[in-house]
Amino acid sequence: GMEVEISMDVKTDDDKIIMTGDINNVWPNYLTTTSNKGAYKTIHAVVKLPNDISSLKVYVETDGKSDLYVDNVTIKRVPLGNQVKFTFDANGQGTAPTALLINEGSYAYQVAPETVTGYDFGGWYKEADCTTPWDFAADVVTEPVTVYAKWTKNADPTPTPLPSNPTPSNTSTPVATPIGNNSVPGIYETTNAYRTVFGSDVKAFNVINTNLKKILVSGKKASYEFNDKDGNLAYSFTFNADNYDAKQALRNMKLDLTMGNAKDLSFNDGMLLSMSQTGKLAMETTLKVNVKDYFKSGDVVYVYKYNKDSKKLECIPNNKLTVNEKSYVSFAIKSGADYVILKAPAKKNEKLGFLAQVKYDKKITIDARRTMNHVFELPDMFEVVSSLNEFDADKNLATIGVTATYKSSNSKIVSIDEEGNIWALRKGKAKVAVTIKTSTGKTKKYVATVVVK
Repeated sequence: GMEVEISMDVKTDDDKIIMTGDINNVWPNYLTTTSNKGAYKTIHAVVKLPNDISSLKVYVETDGKSDLYVDNVTIKRVPLGNQVKFTFDANGQGTAPTALLINEGSYAYQVAPETVTGYDFGGWYKEADCTTPWDFAADVVTEPVTVYAKWTKNADPTPTPLPSNPTPSNTSTPVATPIGNNSVPGIYETTNAYRTVFGSDVKAFNVINTNLKKILVSGKKASYEFNDKDGNLAYSFTFNADNYDAKQALRNMKLDLTMGNAKDLSFNDGMLLSMSQTGKLAMETTLKVNVKDYFKSGDVVYVYKYNKDSKKLECIPNNKLTVNEKSYVSFAIKSGADYVILKAPAKKNEKLGFLAQVKYDKKITIDARRTMNHVFELPDMFEVVSSLNEFDADKNLATIGVTATYKSSNSKIVSIDEEGNIWALRKGKAKVAVTIKTSTGKTKKYVATVVVK
């Protein structure tokens, strides 16, 4: 396949800039480079595209939490020209990658050598004594080049277990030293899970999309666990590989939870769970919460999503729960929001059923030759499918499968596509409608009148 050069200007106060990609659902790491702290740095990466490429996505992130600014993004084909050899030297450890042929005046790909037991790879350098790093984002190849691997011998720390949270099993490998109740997380990897465990000082964690994606693509579930001051689990968010859809781009997420009394929202006998992240999450997650201060083991409880605008409780799938013997409940969610757990089902006038959560204006006025996107706003928990037979309710616990059929009463005045976007073609009046059928066996039709001026 052909080669393309990806260039952009990036500014951050963090130390490093990381560019990764998504080519046909494979995520190579294109480059890692130091930033010009507080100032823009122009970075480049040359990518060789496969012959069967169907999509290319590029992601930029940093190694910290500072703001990231990206400008002047360009992707252009690398013209054929004189080629020079770019050689990797493993510098006495492991096996070096195969040498590259790089177009003269272009940039080399960033390639990692094979891992070496007992050593950490520290990048590629211009000299064998590893004095000057080769900057894959900026250094241009104008003549034959050899770069040398830098290796640092591993320390062998003895992991300190978190209070009341031992290493999961002999199949679990600590990949970072867990440290009690301060801000450094403990990280454990097992054959089917990657656990990040925080002490009580940590109140929130920003999940970087590319890091989460790598865990899920490996087939493992990713769990982010927050302990209380006694070292016991307060709450956790778990993302399952089975729920990951490679066709959907993951977004960064902030995971946190504040627990309080549902009386704050005028609901008695209940618990309030508040997330600062709002709106649709990158994917479904299972929220596990210690509810011992509000309910006892064996209690049957009901969880709802709170709508701040209507001040009503929105029904979510699988909302009837039983508090387990350790005083935890677990339920799946698709949205960052406030959630209310009650001892009894919400009253009819307090809640909104699944189909009552579709939002739309019954009358719309729009100028001719204008468009309007998503006239009918479906709730986050709805997953639109072409056939309800393809929806797996056992796997998608936070989701209702739906089919959505859109129609216009006069397509010469207003047309509507399969996603609910309308086009006002000429002056007049028409009705647009959507018929929703759910995997729970319900059907409802919604109609809006569109006036085109």
